[in-house]
Amino acid sequence: MDAALAFSISVLLFLGLMQIKKIILELEEKNFLLDHISKTDSLTQALSRLETFHQAELEIERSLRNGEPVAFLMLDIDHFKNINDEYGHPLGDIVLTNLVKHCQKELRVIDIFGRVGGEEFFVVLPGDDIGSAFEVAERLRKRVFSTPSALVGGKEIFISISIGAASFSPKMDGETKSSLVLRTFYAKADQAMYAAKSKGRNRTEIWTQ
Repeated sequence: MDAALAFSISVLLFLGLMQIKKIILELEEKNFLLDHISKTDSLTQALSRLETFHQAELEIERSLRNGEPVAFLMLDIDHFKNINDEYGHPLGDIVLTNLVKHCQKELRVIDIFGRVGGEEFFVVLPGDDIGSAFEVAERLRKRVFSTPSALVGGKEIFISISIGAASFSPKMDGETKSSLVLRTFYAKADQAMYAAKSKGRNRTEIWTQ
């Protein structure tokens, strides 16, 4: 009887431990999913705004340590409101999602690409100076302009984007606080992007004083 009781207790303990292990694994999986959701834009699967800024600051800190430049691009879909008005918001969502896919094909694994507004996206290019940033921006612009972003009743929908570029060099710019660098060069890339829009859209402009 003692042996049977001990065996029963051992089985119950084993089953209890297995159940606890299962619960822990389920919690870990849920935490992983929650972490992914918090870092990713739910619609486009680009990085979220907060995660984009977080990773951008990390790259700026690395730039400050190794002395290499880091470039920034701000891109915005031209006349996106017209697409929503003419075809509806569901198709606008498809356009946004496909824009991300088109751009990611032209970017490196180390590049940061995030959605920071309705149709605005921010790109961080580690190690790139302004010349390299311009080349990347033009590749993005040309791919987006030449590739259909949606299909409606057999009709291919094409869009264009305007891009602003700016580049930070720790050897020349002198700033040493990553958050201030990010705020400053985010604004510069944004200003350059609006300059591209004012000059006719579907173009890349480099920030100038």
